[in-house]
Amino acid sequence: MKKTFTINLIMLFVISALAGFILSISYNAGFCGQDKSDTLRSLNDEFSDLLNETFTELEVPGAIIGISIPGYETFIRTYGVADLLTGQPISENDHMRIGSITKTFTGTVLLQLVDEGLISLDDKLSKYFPDFPNSENITIEQLGNMRSGIFNYSEDENFQKELFNDLTKSFTPQEVVAIAEKHDPYFPPGTGMHYSNTNTILLGLIIEKLTGVTLENAVKSRILDPLGMNESVFAVNTDFPEPHVHGYLYPDSSSIVPDDVTNQNPSWGWSAGAMISTIKDVMVYSKALATGKLVTKSSQEQRLKWDTEFIPPNGAWKDMPLKYGFAIADFNGAIGHNGGIPGFNSFMGYMPEKEAVIVVLVNMQDNKAGIGPADFIARIITEKLKSM
Repeated sequence: MKKTFTINLIMLFVISALAGFILSISYNAGFCGQDKSDTLRSLNDEFSDLLNETFTELEVPGAIIGISIPGYETFIRTYGVADLLTGQPISENDHMRIGSITKTFTGTVLLQLVDEGLISLDDKLSKYFPDFPNSENITIEQLGNMRSGIFNYSEDENFQKELFNDLTKSFTPQEVVAIAEKHDPYFPPGTGMHYSNTNTILLGLIIEKLTGVTLENAVKSRILDPLGMNESVFAVNTDFPEPHVHGYLYPDSSSIVPDDVTNQNPSWGWSAGAMISTIKDVMVYSKALATGKLVTKSSQEQRLKWDTEFIPPNGAWKDMPLKYGFAIADFNGAIGHNGGIPGFNSFMGYMPEKEAVIVVLVNMQDNKAGIGPADFIARIITEKLKSM
């Protein structure tokens, strides 16, 4: 799908939810302390019903939900299994791939460089990549808010086939940018919006040019270390920190049992989708991101300059208020991002009016209808919190 806030592979992610493959559901639940109100107990019950229904209908192996609301104890609940083969229950300490949530890290580092006077959002792409087609008419801001018109390399059919044939294959950022360069743009810069991973790859390359360090190190020193996110990594190969869940994907509509796609190389997603994290780390980051803890006030205002022309596709957020800023989204009042990469679906959001953090991590990508289970769960949570 062209306009989802996830890393999409059109052929790869057409997956099935067939009758008869019903997982037995187990869960470990609780607040990190005593319940503070009947309202929160009501949320507890609703999440239990919601996830049981979701697992039955969408056939999700496992999920972790985290919610933090001032005045209440932090709520973290786990459902299902980390490994379908062994039946190992999922744990709140398990690592998961978080897909396009990575874009917010890249966008944050870029805005920090703006704060340091090393770059301007009004700079032309040609200043850094003079040979890129039409770069003299594309601004850095347009890369971040998906208005550049640059082709999304993830939509290239040959790329999809190559990746599908070997998920462990390594890609360089330069290789995926070269794929995009072979295609015509979707529209002249600034005249439309199209979600394109290529935009964020280019931002990552610019960061490396300006800092003189790898993007992996820039993210670690500028975001992960200051926030104490010791369980998060910018993945550059197939290594997966322990403990971790297994990720699953239905290879085609005739499949009854999904493939285990845990062993994959997220290098193809790089600055647009390579990161790995845990529920607690993402919860810390979600609030810091949305409240402007990591950049200056002016840069945060620039980040949250919303594009209201975006129309969501069919899916969990259909017919809901949805906006996009500079490498960040607003889902029905929850500021953050979602993510999808083979075997994994994720959502993080911060609702300012409630000061609420919502994080959902699932070890399966999409259902047959193309709805990400993490997004499906997050939508209902946002609606519930708005009614409180």
